[in-house]
Amino acid sequence: RRVLFRSWRATLAGGVFALFAGLSPMQAQTSRLDLGGMLQVGGEAERYLRVLQIAGEVPLQLWSAQPFTAREVSTLTPRGDHPWRARFADHDSIGAKRWTWLRPDARVWLNTGFPVRDMEGPAWSGRGLNAQVQWGGTGSFWRFRYQLAPVAFVNQNAGFTVAPSDFPNADPRHDGNIDLPQRFGDGMYGRVDLGESSLQLELPVLLVSLSNQVQRWGPGRSYALILSPNGGGFPHLTLATPRPVSVGIGNFQLRYMAGTLGQSSFSPHSAAHPDRVTAAVVGSFVPRWIEGLEIGAIKWNEMWMPKTVTWSELSRPLTGGFNRNFGTGAENINIPGDNGMASAFFRWVAPRAGAEIFGEIYREDYAGDMRTLLEKPDDLASIMLGFQYAVMRTPDRIRTLRAEIVNGQLAHQERGQRGFSASEPPYLHSEVVQGHTLRGQLLGADDAYGGAGFRLAVEDFTPAGRSSWTFQRSLVMEDEPYLSRTTDVRPADVRYSLRFERMTFAGDRDFTLTIMPSYELNRYTIANNDQFNLYVAAGIRGWR
Repeated sequence: RRVLFRSWRATLAGGVFALFAGLSPMQAQTSRLDLGGMLQVGGEAERYLRVLQIAGEVPLQLWSAQPFTAREVSTLTPRGDHPWRARFADHDSIGAKRWTWLRPDARVWLNTGFPVRDMEGPAWSGRGLNAQVQWGGTGSFWRFRYQLAPVAFVNQNAGFTVAPSDFPNADPRHDGNIDLPQRFGDGMYGRVDLGESSLQLELPVLLVSLSNQVQRWGPGRSYALILSPNGGGFPHLTLATPRPVSVGIGNFQLRYMAGTLGQSSFSPHSAAHPDRVTAAVVGSFVPRWIEGLEIGAIKWNEMWMPKTVTWSELSRPLTGGFNRNFGTGAENINIPGDNGMASAFFRWVAPRAGAEIFGEIYREDYAGDMRTLLEKPDDLASIMLGFQYAVMRTPDRIRTLRAEIVNGQLAHQERGQRGFSASEPPYLHSEVVQGHTLRGQLLGADDAYGGAGFRLAVEDFTPAGRSSWTFQRSLVMEDEPYLSRTTDVRPADVRYSLRFERMTFAGDRDFTLTIMPSYELNRYTIANNDQFNLYVAAGIRGWR
């Protein structure tokens, strides 16, 4: 089958190795945070730079389309004294070397009762012991940047009681409309992933990237509604403006992405359409008359993989938001084999106040027509709101308070004109039956699929490292009467967690310890089926 994207994994790995050929390895770090290469989405450096921005120590910049380009990263140089000044280089050390070893990253974690996920990336977090390692190299040549950073993980995947479903281990509510296994098989599970590997060509007016890097679109830290780091990266091609473009009334950035999405082997799937192609666009705008305000939108489509990928599929996010096949009777359906979604977002940073507020509203599927959109603008919608405030700012300590809330339970979570009278969660699809997932994990926000959630966190940054305390609530699932296997009304499955994390610097290394007890009420919506889990993780990054 002549499919352009099927060979992306081999093309990416081969292209990176070809550039590495003939280079003399040298043992050096490009920085002393995360892997030490390209700025990592959701990593320690990105988290800290965002805090420095609201504290006024980093210039204002668009933050809602990551990973950042090299030109964007170059503008994020911290100003003045700040707690982690010893960890940041004074110049772009990647640009000075053709080959640099990355900082190795190893971590282990344990779930005592049931699977709880508390990390970003491709690794699934099963019950029992889990382990992950990542390492590689990075460098640059002319206008090219390249990084090879594969990751390997393995799970003990110990047994636990799963909820009944029509397919073993599948999602208990919508096992035929989403690839979201409760458990990845009945034995040990693991795999090797390309991780943070990327090949980039950055020209003055265009960035071209062939990459597997984790991405985040939208301003949310914990709850990015369309594209988050939850499931790791996937092979994709990116075309983007390398820096904001001035249009007189403000600056804008535009990013187009096309890629392939894989599925797990542990949920029902379509034998006729096992693979998907995705195409999406995100744009952000900063009006010149309102300092620190960023507004933007995302349009995303994922489709059955055709025998030959054409411009018809690749241009889908650039077309209108109404369904061409929407009408009455037999025509009252989606575009066949197409799962479409969109969101609008904002982020407003006030460095003088040391604060930011942000939000995103997500709408799934096509509106049908303008009248339907006006009647039910919140149909199949979810919303996220959050803020972050630097309550203490000194050269040796920054303390922040952060809150983030997501809700996928808006009143019109149904399609009455399509025969549905009960609510349903986001990310499902009746034809693209994998739903909005990547290899069995959500591309969006976990708590949005469950229904709702919030996180309240306090973080301390000092020269010694970082301490974080987080209280979180997750609505794991609610009873859905039209899908229930009984006529009884069941209580909501709700999980409360208290999370502590300490990251400590020691020379060029850093050590991380995470402890998170969780208590789940009415697990699987069974009254009084309360269960406890203890999540404990330890990690080390760096050479010595």
